[in-house]
Amino acid sequence: LNVTNDLAVGLRIPFHAAEEIKIIHGRMDVNTITDEEMLDVAAFGEEGHRPIARKLMAEIIHARIEEILQLILAEIKRTGYEKMLPAGVVLCGGTAELPGLRAIARDVFQMPVRIGMPSAMEGFVDRVSSPAFATAIGLLLWGFENGSVAENGITRSKRENPSPLAGVLGWAKRAFLPG
Repeated sequence: LNVTNDLAVGLRIPFHAAEEIKIIHGRMDVNTITDEEMLDVAAFGEEGHRPIARKLMAEIIHARIEEILQLILAEIKRTGYEKMLPAGVVLCGGTAELPGLRAIARDVFQMPVRIGMPSAMEGFVDRVSSPAFATAIGLLLWGFENGSVAENGITRSKRENPSPLAGVLGWAKRAFLPG
């Protein structure tokens, strides 16, 4: 399930051009786009650019995202957590920044939806203050609260039964954060 691949195939454009238009022009609010709105996109197998209907791009993105959200909802229901999310769902990742995602997610999940943002952290540049990094930063913070690094550099959990995640978090601490 890949939005960029769907754009490349559906619009018949190179993968790199599909990724670029998804990041720069991607949106899912199909009803706010007129049929006349066009984008200039690198042509596949040709030199130069060709016009692409912005509405078609949004329809392709909308269809794939809705399918992904339906799969997530099915998994939430399968695990029995559907009635255990009173605060709703938090969406993270680069796709969470696409305009229109929250509205579609609210329609699919029928519960509150918000976009996850990393907490303000000293020393981090603005580039990591986006939903694209929310999960990674959240895991690092969780690791600081729940794990410790032994003198020999091996991560040990503060809990009696450390999880496999503890080792990964320790590695991330050593690799990315000042010691």
